[in-house]
Amino acid sequence: MEALEYVEAPDADEALAAAGLVAAGLPRGDPVDPAYGPEEPVPALPSDFSVLAALC
Repeated sequence: MEALEYVEAPDADEALAAAGLVAAGLPRGDPVDPAYGPEEPVPALPSDFSVLAALC
């Protein structure tokens, strides 16, 4: 995907949720709100997920 492409729902919804989970795992990231977040704790994500999230 190129940076200037348009992402439509539901792909955009999933990309935004994934970016939020990556951001929550960063050192100063806000934790995921359990009321709206996943029911199970999110395991540590691979470091390359941060790079992929930055592309979204």
